[in-house]
Order: sequence, then C-alpha cells, then structure tokens
Amino acid sequence: MMTVLAAAQDPNVSNAAFEGGAAGGAFAALMAAGIALVIGCIGVMILVKILFLWLTYDAAKVASPEHRSMDPALVWLLLIPLFNLFWNFRALPAVSDSLAATLKDKGQDGDDAGRSVAITYSWLLVVIFAMDMVGRVSGARTQAGELVVILFLLIAFICFIIYLCKIRSAKSRILAAG
Repeated sequence: MMTVLAAAQDPNVSNAAFEGGAAGGAFAALMAAGIALVIGCIGVMILVKILFLWLTYDAAKVASPEHRSMDPALVWLLLIPLFNLFWNFRALPAVSDSLAATLKDKGQDGDDAGRSVAITYSWLLVVIFAMDMVGRVSGARTQAGELVVILFLLIAFICFIIYLCKIRSAKSRILAAG
C-alpha cells in the first residue's frame, strides 16, 4: 500500500494507472471496498460489544440494591479501550456476585452466577492482548501464533456466551421468585 502511494507521488514513475483509465478505477473501487469492509467489521464488533454490555447491565439491574457489589451503570466503562482489560476483572464478577447474593437471599441456589466464567473470559482477553502485542512489537508474528490467538478468541467468545446465559438465567430466576 505504501509502495503504491509512494509510486503515485514519484514524478519518475508513470502515473497511467492512477489517471482515470480502467486500472485506476478498479484500484479505487478495490480500496473503497476494503475500507468499507474494515469499517463494517469494526461496526459489527462494536454493536456486539454494546449488546453484550446492555444484556449484562439489564441483568445487573435486577439484583437487590443491598446485594449489589457495584452500580450496574458502571458496566458501560467496559467500552473504554485498554481500561476494559482491567475492568473486566472488576465488573463481570461483581454482576455475578450481586445476582448470586440476591438469589441466595430469595432462598435459591445461585451457584456463582457465572463468576468463574467471567474470570476465565477476563484472563483470556488479557492473554490475547499480550500475545498480540508481543507479536507486533517483536515483529515475529507467525502463522502458528496467529492460530493460537484465533483459538483463544474462539474460546473467549464461548465463555462470553456462557457468561451471558448464566447471568440471564439468574435474572430470570430472580424475577420468577418475586
């Protein structure tokens, strides 16, 4: 990409491919499609994150105020990049603890309401971030390393789904108990 841009600015290089023509139009269309794809993927990831946080916030609101480990609105701090690596360890288990305590107060077995899955998910995100940064800084990104990161991302996504199921189940049981 940088080579193409540098060639476009060099007066000694023929600019025929960049001056209209079919090749120039195809290049521009390909670049626009690539940019649209990246923006679309980022948009989908943000929407999934917002859905996850809304479902978590919605479940956290059901916990009795006297059993809340934190204000449910603080879940939205997970939208802050890098800070969320730390805040996952605080917010997700706090929601689980609040729901479990509320269930226990209502005479039901609340398990851990997803606390252990939340901790696993949080650690996986830290490991994925660390592996990605080490690969970027050292410049030694290998195909095997990328596959391990993808595998950990898949496991984290599964933990994410399990956590949502557990807290939504706890929410349903709290609402059913009255």
